[in-house]
Amino acid sequence: MIATIMMVTYNRLDLTKITFEKALKNVGDDYNLIIIDNNSEDETVNWLNNNLLKLNIPYTLIKLNKNMGIAYGRNLGLKIYDEYYDKSDYLATLDNDVVLPDNWLKRCCDVLTYNKIISACGVNLEDAEYSKTKVKINDSGYENIQIKTVGNLGTACSVFSADVHTKLGFFDNFETYGHEDALMFNRLKFADRRRVIAYLEEKGNHLGVGDKDAGEYRELKNKFWDINMKIFNKKIREYANGIIPLYQKFENYDKSLEENIYLGK
Repeated sequence: MIATIMMVTYNRLDLTKITFEKALKNVGDDYNLIIIDNNSEDETVNWLNNNLLKLNIPYTLIKLNKNMGIAYGRNLGLKIYDEYYDKSDYLATLDNDVVLPDNWLKRCCDVLTYNKIISACGVNLEDAEYSKTKVKINDSGYENIQIKTVGNLGTACSVFSADVHTKLGFFDNFETYGHEDALMFNRLKFADRRRVIAYLEEKGNHLGVGDKDAGEYRELKNKFWDINMKIFNKKIREYANGIIPLYQKFENYDKSLEENIYLGK
C-alpha cells in the first residue's frame, strides 16, 4: 500500500508543527507528501523546507506567490500527484491543524481495501458521533468504524482510493475558502448511491476549529460563507440532476503562481 498525502498551508506555523508531530510522524514512511503553501507570510515555508527531510519520504513543497485558497491548493496537489506520484493506491487530504490517532493512514487504507462499499474513510474531527460497526481489514483482523450516511466527510483528514480521482477529477473551484470538500463527497455519492463514507472509531482533534477557530481564519470563513453557500446549493442541484458532469477539470491552473518548488528524496 502506497498513499499520497496532500496538505495546504497558509501561516499558522505553530499548528503545522503540531500536525507534523501528531499526525505525520505516526504513520511510518510508506507514503508521499505534497504540500502547497498559499503564500504564507510567516516562517512556514522555511520551516517546512528544513524539516521535511527528517521524515525520510518523497515530497513536493510548492510555495505560491498568491493565496489562491484551499480548493486551488488541493487541486494543485492532485495535479502534482498525476505528474509524479500516480502509482499511489490511495490519496489523503490533511489539514495543517490536526492531531490524529496512531497509524491512521494505514488503518483508513485497510478499511477501503477490504470494504468496497465504503468510498472514503477518515478521522472524525467533528463533535458528532455516528452509528458504529466492525469491518474486516485483513484475513483475520477487524476495525471499528463510524458510518456516515448523510452529509460529507471533511477533508481535514480523509482517505480515498486513487480511482476516485480518476472518475471525478478535481475539487470544485471556490475563491480562497469554500465547500469543495462537501461537494466532492456528494459527487462521490451521486456517482454510486450504494456507497457510504466512514470514520475510524477513534476520534482526532481539529485544533483550528470550534472555540479555537478565531482570528484571521475565522474572518476568512465568515467573509466567504454566504457567497459560497449559494454556489454550493446551485451545484448540488446541478450535480443531482445531471446538468453538469460529476468529473471536474482543474480549469484555473496557473503555472506562473508557483514561486518556489522544493523536492525531496
